[in-house]
Amino acid sequence: MDAHYQGICRFWTPDAAAYKGLGQTYVDDPRFRSAYDKVTAGLAEYQRDAMVAYADARLS
Repeated sequence: MDAHYQGICRFWTPDAAAYKGLGQTYVDDPRFRSAYDKVTAGLAEYQRDAMVAYADARLS
């Protein structure tokens, strides 16, 4: 997740709440969800949950 967060930080530096919100967007937005779920079913939720864990551990 750190590599993902660092990649996001190349464009924008989200705080914990914003990073969690981005993860929720991956689930709620059909375009993101479709892209993740094409890799494997349930990946969008897994990614969101990993982003929440990362934000709680490293950004809070």
